[in-house]
Amino acid sequence: MDLSLPELCGQLIVAGFPGTELPDELSRELQAGRRGGVILFKRNIPDVETAHELCSAVVDLAPDELPPFIAVDQEGGRVARLAEPVLQLPPMRVLGQIGDLDLVERAAAALGAELAAIGFNLDFAPVLDVDSNPQHPIIGDRSFRPA
Repeated sequence: MDLSLPELCGQLIVAGFPGTELPDELSRELQAGRRGGVILFKRNIPDVETAHELCSAVVDLAPDELPPFIAVDQEGGRVARLAEPVLQLPPMRVLGQIGDLDLVERAAAALGAELAAIGFNLDFAPVLDVDSNPQHPIIGDRSFRPA
């Protein structure tokens, strides 16, 4: 695939936006292949139906040869952009303390399947986050275990 410099650079950008509808400018950039996709936040997706509609709109706009990233940050615990009926996982620390790798894998697979059914293809969720500094609460219970 031969991309122009604006297209190539634009594919590195996964854009956020305000509201529950794609802004016109972002729609044009997606259509022209000058954005790699979008990330949806709680402000964008008050319910599953809206999330699905936005995901579908992004796919419809993007060129077939440049399928978009459609991202969300659905970690579980305090970081959950989608409410019920989407699976609500506990903080990863809770799953890590149980010590059952099969349970963690099944929880991840179930959440991944739900997100994919809605239209997401990228979830920014913990994989190797380590709570290495107890004085810095950002990671905290988002880590499977402390350092």
